[in-house]
Amino acid sequence: MGVPGASIELGQVIGYGCMIEMIQYLDEYAGSTEPIEPNHVGLGHVAFLVDDMNEFKKHLEEEGVKFCTDPIVLDTSSWVHFMDPDGIRIEVMEFKEDAIKAYKKDDGDRMI
Repeated sequence: MGVPGASIELGQVIGYGCMIEMIQYLDEYAGSTEPIEPNHVGLGHVAFLVDDMNEFKKHLEEEGVKFCTDPIVLDTSSWVHFMDPDGIRIEVMEFKEDAIKAYKKDDGDRMI
């Protein structure tokens, strides 16, 4: 990872033609423990699409996750933000079925 001597936890999610790699530094090489501002250069946030935002949020709350926003609910989508242990903002989104249909191409491939 370019940080000699660092201990890390690594997780990978692979599917649908892409891979997401998540790395957590576990020791003094971890850097700052202060939350990262949403307008920090080089990092905004990462978002995950879920089928049921309310159920997913409930599950995370049962695991002790604290949310930094209330759910935003629109006709087409819903989302909510929380911070990971390193202070990185995570967004969980749900698109309503009508919105998903609007994002489909003529050949039926999803664009989201």
